[in-house]
Amino acid sequence: MSHPVTLISWYDAAAYAEWAGKRLLTEVEWEKAARGIDARKWPWGNQFDATRVNSLEANSANTTSVDAHRGGASPYGVLSLIGNTWEWTASQYDGTSILRGGSWYDRCQSITCCSRSFAPSHLRSTVIGFRCARSA
Repeated sequence: MSHPVTLISWYDAAAYAEWAGKRLLTEVEWEKAARGIDARKWPWGNQFDATRVNSLEANSANTTSVDAHRGGASPYGVLSLIGNTWEWTASQYDGTSILRGGSWYDRCQSITCCSRSFAPSHLRSTVIGFRCARSA
C-alpha cells in the first residue's frame, strides 16, 4: 500500500525531501501541476466527480493509496493532488506554511486547484502530508 505519509511537520517533510535529494514544491509549482494551463477547477476538469478523488463525499474516513483515483490525474499525469491529504509546500505566508490540496476529510468545495490553507510549520495532523519534487 502506498498511502501518503501523515503526522509529519513541515520541518520533517523538508528534511526528508533534502535527504532524498529532492525538495517540497512551491505553492506556484503545486498549482500549475494541478490546474495545467487552462485554469481548471479540479485536476480532471470543471465538473466535480467523487469517483476521481478521496474526499468527504467518498466516505473513506482515511487516506487511500496515492494511485487509487487514476481518473483524477492532472493534465501532467500527477495523481492525488486533490483530496487524500493537504500537502505542505515550500511556500510561507506571514509566519505560517502554505498547504494545498485538501484532504479526505474535506468536501468538494474545499478541495479545488486553487484552495489553500495555512498552518504552523510544527503542526502534525492525520490530514496533512507532503509531496517531493526534483528540479530538472
